[in-house]
Amino acid sequence: MKRLTVLIVFFISFSVAAQEPLINRYEYWFNQHFDVRKKVSVAPSSGSLLQLNLIVNDLPVGLNVLGFRFGDTQGQLSSPLQRYFYKIPQVALAGQQEKKIVGFEYGFNQGKMVFSPAEGTTVFHLDEVADISRLADGLNVLNIRFLDNSGWWSPVKGHFFLKIPMFTTPADMQRKITAYQYRFNSGSFSTVYVASLADFSIDDAFNVEALPVGLNAVYMRFRNNTGKWSLRWCAILLNNPLPSVKVILLPAANIGTITTRQL
Repeated sequence: MKRLTVLIVFFISFSVAAQEPLINRYEYWFNQHFDVRKKVSVAPSSGSLLQLNLIVNDLPVGLNVLGFRFGDTQGQLSSPLQRYFYKIPQVALAGQQEKKIVGFEYGFNQGKMVFSPAEGTTVFHLDEVADISRLADGLNVLNIRFLDNSGWWSPVKGHFFLKIPMFTTPADMQRKITAYQYRFNSGSFSTVYVASLADFSIDDAFNVEALPVGLNAVYMRFRNNTGKWSLRWCAILLNNPLPSVKVILLPAANIGTITTRQL
């Protein structure tokens, strides 16, 4: 019997002025079979660590998708979430041993793959230090694949990353952030001036009451002490129809994370 194990962490925020909504159910389905989704009730809680152990015998071999969503005690349902997974055909061999990872290969761009052995394990955490000094500045790709104890290789998986050039500049020429701008959707940019800092974090609350309910975009860019602006950065946020929604933007340097908080 084939099973799929999925670990999901989900939480909801709430208003202190209203009754606290709690997660009390979830639904899940495979591929396009939303009409036959499974509905499961759980003990009400403000946060949920959900581990699903699902039978996937009836699913086709190859790429599949698991969809799920959560419901709360106020009758609201979350937006559907999706997770892709690959069902590998089960080979009926007598005495077949459990599949374990015994090695992996990695390489950059179109370069040669480098092999590293690994202790036979079903779960493998990759913590490898690689020399990228010879890579070109700008966009690069890391390719990686894994070998199991039966001699089969996984598909090659690519991860894009940006190599930023390193500069040595005098202290009086060091780049520092002096201002940033932000806007929502197609609105006008608002400018905020800050003290000149080489490292800068934002902890500002933005009022989104005037935004339409649903998906919105927030754009940001930063200016340094030479007067040059950074590339525009965009994040998508969901304006929940619940009252008094506030968006907290907490980026580290020029890259950040959008979270939502209900007040």
